[in-house]
Amino acid sequence: MRVTVSIVILLAWAMFMAMLLASWTGFWVPAEFLDLPTMMWHIVAMTAVIIATGEFKTFTAAVNALFSKKYVLPAATQDKAVRLFRLLGKAVLFAAIIDALMNVSMILLMLDDPGALGPMLSISMLTFIYAAFINLAFVLPAVHILQHRRNAEEKIVISEKQIIDKLLELCYRQGITPEEILDASEISFRREE
Repeated sequence: MRVTVSIVILLAWAMFMAMLLASWTGFWVPAEFLDLPTMMWHIVAMTAVIIATGEFKTFTAAVNALFSKKYVLPAATQDKAVRLFRLLGKAVLFAAIIDALMNVSMILLMLDDPGALGPMLSISMLTFIYAAFINLAFVLPAVHILQHRRNAEEKIVISEKQIIDKLLELCYRQGITPEEILDASEISFRREE
């Protein structure tokens, strides 16, 4: 999973650098790929999902945890955050489909003017490019980071019962009873005072 996310991020940066280089050479104009209403539609769809699920606190806590290694999420909140980010990824794709269908209906209305078909088709395709970009650049890395941190925490956390069981096992191997250990610890504590 880590390799896949790394490759996706590397490809996204390579595409960005290629577009930047193409814009410097005059081969490509960046404004051709900017469609503000479509971008706003995706942001509205993501916001609607956050509001509809009632997980605004989970979202803000997850964003804080993503950008700060010191901020640790509880396990239940981390699981909710992973589910929320996956749902956001699906919502963005769903919003792209709805927007593309609206653009196709506009294309069908403008069949009389062949010059207007090209821009409408490009906007229709931009919705999917934006959805893919949001998923690949934000949603998948966020899910990966949250899952990776959760797995790391699960490996580190050892329950008190496991520690006590191991200590008792060591005591019995050495032929020492737990009472003797408690007596010795009380004596050592008394000496420190």
